[in-house]
This record gives sequence, structure tokens and C-alpha cells, in this order.
Amino acid sequence: MTDTDTTTEVAEVDYESSSEEPLTKEAAEQVYSLLVEHVGAPERDRERFIHYQTLTFATEWRFCGSLGFGGKFRRSLGRKYVDCYQENLTERRQAAMDRVNAFLKNIK
Repeated sequence: MTDTDTTTEVAEVDYESSSEEPLTKEAAEQVYSLLVEHVGAPERDRERFIHYQTLTFATEWRFCGSLGFGGKFRRSLGRKYVDCYQENLTERRQAAMDRVNAFLKNIK
């Protein structure tokens, strides 16, 4: 790259050969318990979440809850986290997401 070149180099990710795996049943149960307890995910969706997350590498799951319609659990490049639509973000929602995301770091 030269001094006048303004392009940004972006690391390429081979999603087809990604080593991402479905969650184990234990991990999926732990994740959903966090979602129910801290961000209001509906208990009625627990079994569907566990089934879906253990069947395939699922990159996102919309649970809504206290994060609003955009409340999602996401998995990307080895990271698990929750987020919500930026326009719905409040201090209270950010604090809840920070709390859950700290716990999610410890779930393998």
C-alpha cells in the first residue's frame, strides 16, 4: 500500500471451512438460561432454541425479550454475544447486554 492508496486491507474469512460447530446441549441450555434470566427471553422458546443451536452452526437467534424486537443472540468467529437494534439502545439495555456478554465469554 502506498502513501496515496486509501484502500483498507480486509482479512478474508473462509466461511465454508469454518471450524464453528453447533453448541453442545449443555452450552445451549446455559446460554438460554442467561437469556431468560437477564434479558427476558421467553421460556416457551427454550426447547426450540436448544434444538436449533445443537443441530447446526446458527449465527443468530431473535429472542426479543427486554431488548425489544431486535434482541438477538449471535455467534460469529468464535464469539457469542447479544445485541439489539441501535435505535432501541438505552443505558439499561446496554447494561443488560454487557452483563450477559460477560457471562457468554465463559461458555464453551
